[in-house]
Amino acid sequence: MIFEDASFSISISAEKLIKFVIMTTFTINTEDKKSEKALKAILKALDIDYHVQSSGDAVSKPRPLNKKEKQIFESLKGSLTDIKRWERGEIELKNARDLLNEL
Repeated sequence: MIFEDASFSISISAEKLIKFVIMTTFTINTEDKKSEKALKAILKALDIDYHVQSSGDAVSKPRPLNKKEKQIFESLKGSLTDIKRWERGEIELKNARDLLNEL
């Protein structure tokens, strides 16, 4: 088995060679045309193939949240609920001094 940079080859015989290519995809979102030009120049200088997709070409699906992100999201949701309850006068929130004293 012969390993190369971003691809690897498996030799079946001297005449046949099967090559598998492992590709990595990077997504860069920018609205700045100047940055886009600079990124294209860098990719070209590095001899890296690239594809530019405008924002209207496809609708991207958000990736699912991992466990830690879900915990953070739920915590923020709870905080927002507490703020709304405080605005309605249903609960009293601690001031910063009380919070620091508690720590």
